[in-house]
Amino acid sequence: MTIQELIKNAEIVELTEAEVNQHKERGELSRLLFEAYEKQDFADFYEALGKAYQITDIHPDMKDFIEATVMIKRIKGAACLGGVSQYLDMGLRPFEGYLENFPGLYVHSDIWVMMTNTRVVTLHHDATFYEVADDVEQEVDNRKDFLDKFSAEGSFLNLKELLLMNENLKKFDFKGCWNTVTGLNECKMLLQAIKVAKNLNYDQLARLVDQNSGSGYLYEVAMEFYELLEDEELDITAIEELDT
Repeated sequence: MTIQELIKNAEIVELTEAEVNQHKERGELSRLLFEAYEKQDFADFYEALGKAYQITDIHPDMKDFIEATVMIKRIKGAACLGGVSQYLDMGLRPFEGYLENFPGLYVHSDIWVMMTNTRVVTLHHDATFYEVADDVEQEVDNRKDFLDKFSAEGSFLNLKELLLMNENLKKFDFKGCWNTVTGLNECKMLLQAIKVAKNLNYDQLARLVDQNSGSGYLYEVAMEFYELLEDEELDITAIEELDT
């Protein structure tokens, strides 16, 4: 499924007229976004977006997401994604060095979606985020290579997979955001949804977690399941066994 199909299939909350007007006043990128939507011509917006974040390329799936969610406030479900307007002109605390003007949608303090490649960076905001960044900085000599390598090492999902996970979790009537699961049942639901979204077999799912990468965050999220897995009190196929 395409990004646009996944968003079309999702339940959404639309922006009100008052919210659109508020966003237009929030900053230059927000104003250009809604102008682009009204004209159905996003060329000027993408040029401004690239300059603001100092990037030369915006991934086609990110463009699809942007154009499909201009008038969306929130995509319902466990992905806890907003429409693109929720992420522009936010006035976030600035980073330094290669992280300056970090070209990611700030979904959560530990979750960013990269504009350049749609990787979902999942690194702990005051630990692995900076640890991985520091390691990668020693290995590269330019910002583009830094962003490519950092987002690859800091990610185990891309935007399409995140939206697929969101769709897969709907069948469980999953409450809350995927990164705040509660109890063993929700851990199993989440891992089922990730398995399907990434088209993994059980062995691949069991090997997915790397404590020093973005998937280490998955271990933190679903720790109740992974600790039992490590202690051999269950195996990976137990994700299918939900308590009723």
